[in-house]
Amino acid sequence: MGVIFNVVDRIHNIIVKFVRAYLPEAKKPYYLKPVHQPTLDIHGVASKADVYNIGINPKVIEDGLTGGLYLIRYLAADGYRIKTPLFDLHIRVPGEYDGTETCLPEGLNPMVRLRPSTDYRGYVKEHVKIDFSGEDQPKGLISEFFCVAENAYNIFTAGSQFVLTGSYIRACGPDPSCGVYFVPVDDPSGEVKVTPLAKNSRSEIIGICPQTGHQYNRILIRTQYMGSSSKFLKTVRTIQGQIIEEV
Repeated sequence: MGVIFNVVDRIHNIIVKFVRAYLPEAKKPYYLKPVHQPTLDIHGVASKADVYNIGINPKVIEDGLTGGLYLIRYLAADGYRIKTPLFDLHIRVPGEYDGTETCLPEGLNPMVRLRPSTDYRGYVKEHVKIDFSGEDQPKGLISEFFCVAENAYNIFTAGSQFVLTGSYIRACGPDPSCGVYFVPVDDPSGEVKVTPLAKNSRSEIIGICPQTGHQYNRILIRTQYMGSSSKFLKTVRTIQGQIIEEV
């Protein structure tokens, strides 16, 4: 039984932004990252049937997709190589052997190989167009500076503990300049680095305010943090905090 899909071929537009290529192996300063990509589960896919003029009840599509994918999963695990209009799937056994083994070496397991089908790669090549939409802003935002001694926000007290909260603010990396700095009002080049830090995480930093006679109006974080504990940005990025008042 054949199923006719009444889908009119269209040009698909994907919006992309330039993302800075900080990683050491990067050859050029930017990558392209698709944006505005909402996630769809099987129910979400089926609910789009009317939008794309698929003349089948969404419930039938959802049940068919669910059942079909469970069957594919079982058959692939049973050793079948699966070919569909969207992807090819098979199981691969990794490792090197001398021909006398009776089991896999410790730590090795069968691996799944999934790749787009030839037909689908051709479809994407012909029908998907890219819309450039400027540069993506680097991650990292300081949201609050809290002075423990004053029990108040945006107040600097010499020698007091502070709590800095935000997003992607962990001050770390192989570059020695990575850290948290206070910037004096009367000497912007005379930044004072906070050391040590009692806590230095992705969303919270705790340390002690410098014990100096300067008045400070800015706090800076220099970091190569990119969300991983093992990979760092190629260059140091700077996150600037709110104005801080001295008491």
